[in-house]
Amino acid sequence: MIVALVAAKDRADSIAATVTALIAEDVIDRVVVVDDGSTDDTTQVAVGVGAAVVRLDANTGKGGAVAAGVASAPDADVYLLVDADVGASASAAAALLAPVIAGRADMAIGVLPPAGSRGGFGAVRRLAAWGIRRGTGFAAAAPLSGQRAVRGDLLRSLDLAPRFGVETAMTIDALRADARVVELPVAMDHRHTGRRPSGFRHRAGQGNDIVRALWPRLTTARQRVTAIVAAAAVIAVAGFWSATQWEAPNRPIVAPGAVNHVVLFALPALSWDDIEHGRAPNFVALSKRGALGGMTVRTISKEPSPLEAYASLGAGTRVKATSADMAAITRENKGKHLASQPGSLGAALHRADQRTDVMGSAALSAALADRSGHIDGPRSQPQVIAIDGDDAALGRVEVTPDTLLIAFAPTPPGTDWHLAPVAVVGPGVARGRVMSPSTRRVGLVTLTDIAPTVLDALGVEVPNSMIGHAFRVHPETDPTFAGPHKLDRDAALRDHVNYRVTLTFIVVQAAIYLLTLAAFARGGGVGRVGPALRLVMLLIAAFPLSTFLLRAVPNMADLGNGGGVAAMLAIDVALVTLATRARRRSLAPLSWVLGATAWLIMIDVATGARLQTNSIMGYSPTTAARFFGVGNAAFAILASTAVLAAGLHLMHAPRRREALVAVGAFFVIVVLADGAPSIGDDVGGILTLVPVFGLAFLVLCGRKLRWRTVALALGATVAIVALAAGVDLLRAPESRTHLGRFVADIADPGSSPALTTIARKASTNVRVFTQSVWTWLIVVIAAFMLGLLGLQRRFTELLPPGSPHRVVVMGALAAGILGFLLNDSGSVVTALVFVFIGPYLTLLALAPRRLLPGDRAERGPANRAGERRHAVAMRSPLHP
Repeated sequence: MIVALVAAKDRADSIAATVTALIAEDVIDRVVVVDDGSTDDTTQVAVGVGAAVVRLDANTGKGGAVAAGVASAPDADVYLLVDADVGASASAAAALLAPVIAGRADMAIGVLPPAGSRGGFGAVRRLAAWGIRRGTGFAAAAPLSGQRAVRGDLLRSLDLAPRFGVETAMTIDALRADARVVELPVAMDHRHTGRRPSGFRHRAGQGNDIVRALWPRLTTARQRVTAIVAAAAVIAVAGFWSATQWEAPNRPIVAPGAVNHVVLFALPALSWDDIEHGRAPNFVALSKRGALGGMTVRTISKEPSPLEAYASLGAGTRVKATSADMAAITRENKGKHLASQPGSLGAALHRADQRTDVMGSAALSAALADRSGHIDGPRSQPQVIAIDGDDAALGRVEVTPDTLLIAFAPTPPGTDWHLAPVAVVGPGVARGRVMSPSTRRVGLVTLTDIAPTVLDALGVEVPNSMIGHAFRVHPETDPTFAGPHKLDRDAALRDHVNYRVTLTFIVVQAAIYLLTLAAFARGGGVGRVGPALRLVMLLIAAFPLSTFLLRAVPNMADLGNGGGVAAMLAIDVALVTLATRARRRSLAPLSWVLGATAWLIMIDVATGARLQTNSIMGYSPTTAARFFGVGNAAFAILASTAVLAAGLHLMHAPRRREALVAVGAFFVIVVLADGAPSIGDDVGGILTLVPVFGLAFLVLCGRKLRWRTVALALGATVAIVALAAGVDLLRAPESRTHLGRFVADIADPGSSPALTTIARKASTNVRVFTQSVWTWLIVVIAAFMLGLLGLQRRFTELLPPGSPHRVVVMGALAAGILGFLLNDSGSVVTALVFVFIGPYLTLLALAPRRLLPGDRAERGPANRAGERRHAVAMRSPLHP
């Protein structure tokens, strides 16, 4: 029996002529049209002219369509493959049958007349011809021809490549199977894409498919594994190199012990507008003599307070203060697990025989008083003086050549948090912008950096308990406040919309999951809402990525609150639009979204985390305690997207061993990007990701979890943390990250950083869990998962035992739980993990066929793709 197979996608304009011409050939017994997810009337037209139609619910590409056609006619002696756009010239394809029927060839390929200028420039054709010649020695004249007659048993034995790689791969595989392949000229013509943009776009996709088909056919398994490992090594080295390049060159603001006196001049409520509009001429004049920048002045209270700012300055950490009395401040902060105590700056100065004085408001005493509340006064000839006043008072300050003057705004104007201006002058202070190891960002320091700066400038040992670092300067010829001011404007936009966007995001998800559960609960499936539901789930999954990409928009603050939110939503829609172009698998769009999110976060942290800064899912310089590396929200997003994307890759990959190597290499890259002190600097990330990724990888490899395996994973975690700490300790103290400082503090017999850190994180987690709106999202999605997997009894169906889906979903949940315990953002980490688990499970439930471990339609080669998604419409006279 001879069966003509016609793969068609939106070919209602030509399918009738093609089918009619084939039916007219007496040698052809059956014509089967495979409608590859058409959006027009291709199926109806084909049935109307007498073809049998196999309709695929979603577009799988030409390889999947041919496979579906072969599966629908498994008893054919010869298959005649014909393109849907050849029209009436399809009758000429019958000439290809003669050598196959006569036994002179196993595959006959039609060589069409040259396209001339109607086609492209031949690059894709030459690529395919080169691949065939490289793999078999056969010089193909028509390597891309879709007009072929193939012996039935031969075609059914071939592992058909997906999409437009099918012809090239078919030729190579047939020749390697010792099949006799001939090429014959045929008087046929088809629609040419020409040299328009759409034509080049089509050929680019075709070229990509051919490369994917050639890759496993021109390389050995060992070569492919070696290439994967080598690529991972190159990416890791590039990440470490990039992480050493993004931080601007800098040097100490002054050499340690280079000054004899320090003056701290506070200008409460000094604003950027004051500087821009000439209302602070003395401050501006001062800044032109030295280094300048912006300062994070956030303290514990919700609104700015000069008293609390001074108390935090004196403590070297954020503290609460409602009274200037040091004993009262100490009582207010009792039990708050502070790294450093109120009065620490004054105490350190007094231990070094440095005297202090304050001139101004009563609140200012909290800045320099020691823990007993003592300030030496003017008669003691103080080395450190704190003053607060206005710009006119600043102009009356006389500074000696051995004095370091730090002029700063301890609070912003109004009740909202903003970055505050700061300027530093003194002996040896270079022109430029200030920065510090606390922020690693040019033009940005923190209020808690002032105490270490004062002590370091005087040559006094800085207590390890202080969380800040001494100021440094990035030299510049003509520095301005433009950079810090822009950073503040971006932060203001982020802070103003953050809560509303977050709350809306959570409420929308709650409504969607309620409706989704109701749709699944009714009999007969979700019906027409299925496509819309898929898009909505992709929009949810892509939203975190859109928040980071918004930061790449130039002059984001100029958009305003509404414009910024609109731009973010537009980016979300654009991302989903691009993702939905991936149609090879039902979860392919989600896979692209997850992978893009994970890679963007890793690239971002390796280049300075600029996209995290002031993003909704990142951190704000006005309110956060972190200014570089991976924040807790980004960690949760990275952990969940990485493990889920790895599972989808393994589920869909045709070569499992190589896919496992790729997943293992990917996990290593993620751990390095998140936890390496010079990149992500996330200690909690290492403690979470190493055991979760390690155990998940072992299970994906087919190993059973035992207590010994868990113990080995925990041991590996400890070893990796120790290695990271050792590398960090080799760096200069001012260059160390959180991990290096933490380990160095442990060695200090006078401190207990481990207990303090653990207690502070536990306290913060409890507070965030009980107060954050993110906790609501955990409840919402947990209820959805209970309803979908439990009440509807679909747990085994969607997450079969031993399947990659079950492993990675459990891994993501484990990352959410460990992340909650080991970070200080509490429910935020768990909730953001759930943000991706919800769409993952929903799209699994919406898949045309469930992704079971034995379902080779989803996991196996592309030639089985047609078996998984099609509904056969046997409505022709041949198939009643």
